[in-house]
Amino acid sequence: MTRFSRHGTAHVAALTADLDARRHLITYRGADGAEKFVDFGQRIEMRDRTADSLEAALRIAAEKYGGRVSIQGSEEFRASAARLATRLGVRVSDEDLRSIVTDELARMSQGEPPGGVAQERAQEEIEAGDEAEQDLGR
Repeated sequence: MTRFSRHGTAHVAALTADLDARRHLITYRGADGAEKFVDFGQRIEMRDRTADSLEAALRIAAEKYGGRVSIQGSEEFRASAARLATRLGVRVSDEDLRSIVTDELARMSQGEPPGGVAQERAQEEIEAGDEAEQDLGR
């Protein structure tokens, strides 16, 4: 088990990374031992529906994939992940999410602080999403 803390953010630093060399994957767990997300190499699959886990996964994906991610999953998940990615400075490569990214950039330029209503909305969308596969990738 490896302590993962090189990203400089509390959400990522709080995770442990379990490497499964045989299956070529890394499982990221919280302090409680619960799976937060799994890195399969070409994609990161979410297991936890919290904004903190999504932020950590986006930060790791951005580092892995050169600062750009593609988002898969339910409409609600994709929208909230695109908003959060934009706030974190992670580029979203999905053209169908461009209007969400543009809207979030406009909100940021108007001085809306991270969190608040936008963060609450994102958390509600994540939690309300269906059980469909939700992942981040190139």
